[in-house]
Amino acid sequence: MSYLFEIISITVSLVAALVLIPFIIKISNKYQILDYPGEHKRHKKPVPLLGGVVLFISVWISIFVSQFIFSDMFSGLAEIILFVFLGSLIILLVGLSDDLKPLSAWIKLTAQIAAALLLYLGGVEVEYLTTPFGSVELGSYSVFITIIWVVILTNAINLIDGLDGLAAGVSLIGAVTMLIIGQLYQIGAILIFLLALIGFLLVFLYYNKYPAKIFLGDSGSMQIGFYFAVFSLDRRASCRERV
Repeated sequence: MSYLFEIISITVSLVAALVLIPFIIKISNKYQILDYPGEHKRHKKPVPLLGGVVLFISVWISIFVSQFIFSDMFSGLAEIILFVFLGSLIILLVGLSDDLKPLSAWIKLTAQIAAALLLYLGGVEVEYLTTPFGSVELGSYSVFITIIWVVILTNAINLIDGLDGLAAGVSLIGAVTMLIIGQLYQIGAILIFLLALIGFLLVFLYYNKYPAKIFLGDSGSMQIGFYFAVFSLDRRASCRERV
């Protein structure tokens, strides 16, 4: 894999986050889109909540720019890009809605299932389960296992997003670790989701460290989990494919 691909992918996301985060903080303060202190909250002052919006824009600018520059590398990935984009858009919108006005758990679960179904329709799915006795092909059960896996990962980061810098820090460590493993197995352009995420998180952590100047919100934490699900499910991440 070209190191230029990695450098550009991370840099585009990083620069986008550098530009957008201060702007979004001002917008959030101006229009009072804030997370206010409460009985079970640690922060003492209202904190902007639109980190997920910056995440979405930064990641997808990086993906589209990289796809334009390195179009040959995306030949095997282009078929799933639209499905992942639409799925992440659903996660962003339901998370943002929940940040602005709390939604019922059933509404959020329905949206997450819809996003998981989009991935399945795009060919991003759990095809096999590996056991000590060999691999089991899931067949028609694949859609159910895929939905369960996507929902679990989508909510995983959200569940640890309780302290300044915790979710972003854990996510950065996870993304870098998976990137290193992906490089060792030379899995190709699917790494773009990790590269774009790393670029954003490197900047976001500066603003999210204690005392946080901006939060991920549900729209951000669920998105990160969703991108991890995409990377873990795509078949390109389970083979030694040279690009």
